[in-house]
Amino acid sequence: MPVLLILLAGLAQFAWVQHCSTSLRYALSAASRQLLLNPNLTEAQMRDAVKAKLAAADPNVTVSLSIATVASGKVATLNGVYAHTISLPGLPSIPLDYHASVQTPLPAF
Repeated sequence: MPVLLILLAGLAQFAWVQHCSTSLRYALSAASRQLLLNPNLTEAQMRDAVKAKLAAADPNVTVSLSIATVASGKVATLNGVYAHTISLPGLPSIPLDYHASVQTPLPAF
């Protein structure tokens, strides 16, 4: 019975991490659409937009924004990192890091 409970707890934590990582990808996509509409958004505003979308998930993410100039114009890359550690009693902790990245071509104004 204790092994089954530990297995179920581990499965539940792993499912939570997957939910949060999928939510991060969705939040980055939504924030990149905001950036497409307003290319003057700052990195802090993008971080706030991503964290606002993560209300139903763990908002403990690291968000960064970089803008590069390419031959066809400017491209914004929004990166997000979600780090979580699965801890189960009697077992070593398992760190899980999920990285997501979204690229958005910026309009020329």
